Amino acid sequence: MERLGLVLAVVIALGMAPLAANVPSGTQIKLTKLDLPTPAPVLPPITIPAGARQAVESWVLAAQDPSGAFVMAPGSTDIVPYFANLAALAVLPDDPAAAHRYMDWYLAHVNHPDKYGLDGTIYDYVLVGGQTVSTGDYDSADSYAATFLILVARYAAVTGDLNYVRSHLGDLDAMAGVILRLQDADGLVWAKPDFRMKYIMDNAENYRGLMDWSFTLQKLGMASHAKRYLDAAGRIQTGIASLWDPVHNTFAYEVTIFGLRRYASASRWYPDVPALVFPFAYGVFPPTDPRAALVYQALNKAHPGWAQNIDAGQPWAPAAYLAVLVGDRATASVALATATDLGPAEGSDWQINEAAFLLFALAAIANQPALAQPAVSLSAPPAG
Repeated sequence: MERLGLVLAVVIALGMAPLAANVPSGTQIKLTKLDLPTPAPVLPPITIPAGARQAVESWVLAAQDPSGAFVMAPGSTDIVPYFANLAALAVLPDDPAAAHRYMDWYLAHVNHPDKYGLDGTIYDYVLVGGQTVSTGDYDSADSYAATFLILVARYAAVTGDLNYVRSHLGDLDAMAGVILRLQDADGLVWAKPDFRMKYIMDNAENYRGLMDWSFTLQKLGMASHAKRYLDAAGRIQTGIASLWDPVHNTFAYEVTIFGLRRYASASRWYPDVPALVFPFAYGVFPPTDPRAALVYQALNKAHPGWAQNIDAGQPWAPAAYLAVLVGDRATASVALATATDLGPAEGSDWQINEAAFLLFALAAIANQPALAQPAVSLSAPPAG
């Protein structure tokens, strides 16, 4: 599964956070391994260039087509709704109108049903002659739906516009239903009907999406309906917790249709490192969880110096984002200053998902709500 191929040592600072005792019941956690590497020295803070956030946000907005869709980068013709959902989430706080235009485009292209018989999915698209043309397939059914639910829930929380949710309730509930239809007995969710793999990255997004959607339904006075999705999110959390290997201090990044688990190694970039990061980035577990400290130490040993080694090809934005969440603002500021100084230059490998996580990090360092926080924690004007 193609995912955020930039999440390098996102948990680099996790070992600096206090360890919490409230871990899932039955989870075995080893905190006394003597051979773990020592964390790298804390870097001094660096001032982030003035206007950095506006510059990155302008670049993301330049990738929005007049139709409302976000292409992968300005000048691209590829529309991948999963990545576009992240772009819309990133610009939402400063430009809810842009997010609204994108949501309108997305909802106008939802499948009823798709070629697999699933209601509420969406295909990838390409721009051809100024028109969006379907590719007839998607990378995953679950993550596309989950990240759009996160977007809608946060749009409603930030703007107070619950009427938008009411007017599209059928489509949105169908998206939540996609996740439930693909959920297996162990709580984890298959990526696609015809591709029976369970990915920890997808499932972290599924958890956050169902949690935020459940909160939104509660705001609409649909408490009993909301509980259905809250319970499903709880099963996903339990399933993700079961992927932890307490002997080697790592998560399994995928489970095959035959039940085979492939475990992540911090020394290998993809998909291992994102697999280690996503449960904390999407709030499945708090960054103060003991597992985060163990993951951090392994990542720090395998990928030292990430904040100073950013280049125009990879801004490593999720690393800075989570560094902010766990309180290592000094390292985060170094990474953000380096990344935003380089900027998404023409000819670089940046895409909207890279820039989106940069905006998440820049917002978090400015003490604004973080992606890992539930939508219920966001401030909003009175609901409409």
